[in-house]
Amino acid sequence: WDGGIVLAKFLEQEIGPELLKKIGIVELGSGTGICGIAAALCGANVILTDLDYALPLIRSNIERNKESMHEEGGHAVEICLDWTEPYNIK
Repeated sequence: WDGGIVLAKFLEQEIGPELLKKIGIVELGSGTGICGIAAALCGANVILTDLDYALPLIRSNIERNKESMHEEGGHAVEICLDWTEPYNIK
């Protein structure tokens, strides 16, 4: 979790909203979603991925930050992604 906090701060302070607003991000193994949500709070469009058991927490954390994300032009969604199973992205 400490690494997630460090990466979230890095995204905000070093990468910055100007660049983040221009790109889409896929976060693999999101856990709590701190990094992806931080990017969305800076204006990025983010897909947070993890296994089914983690999605309720990620969804809850997205909901808690949704208004602030939208104020900055960011957006976040969560999806299940199991690296051991084939996945067809359309």
